[in-house]
Amino acid sequence: MRHRVATRRLGRPTDQRIAILKSLVAAVIEHGHVTTTEARAKEVRPIIEKVITLAREAALNPDTALNNRRAARRWIPTGQPVTTKEKYENVTGEALPYKLTPKQPGQRPRGLKAPERVPKGERLLHKLFTEIGERMQDRTGGYLRVTKLGGESHLTGKGKTIIRPARRGDGASMVKIEIVD
Repeated sequence: MRHRVATRRLGRPTDQRIAILKSLVAAVIEHGHVTTTEARAKEVRPIIEKVITLAREAALNPDTALNNRRAARRWIPTGQPVTTKEKYENVTGEALPYKLTPKQPGQRPRGLKAPERVPKGERLLHKLFTEIGERMQDRTGGYLRVTKLGGESHLTGKGKTIIRPARRGDGASMVKIEIVD
């Protein structure tokens, strides 16, 4: 029996489950929406709501911005620093400020110097606290919309069974999580 168990296990060990939830949080912040299973959506929704609330409170009260940013960073994957020319240009949209050249002949080019490294997590935090947090200042909650896309059959009021398409491999019911505008 599972009495008083608060979280879903999602069929994964703890570290993998936390990684899935962090990546879902990052995807919703980055793209504004994500398609996932219903169980994962139910598990990640309160986390995303809390992160957006932290950004909203920081926009309303700048004194709490640093602490809220630190608290939100817990649920946003930090990612790896950008170390190649192609990645840098994709992140910033600008050309490199200098050439990547080897120090000695025959050496591989070194990565970017520290000031040019922009981890993905920092970009997501910036987007969360500047765009999404300011956009949600007027809302007191309910920042997400969860729409069922497919899955289980159910009875309508007239007794007819409606079957929606589900994920092909295992028949899991799918939903779309999106940020409300």
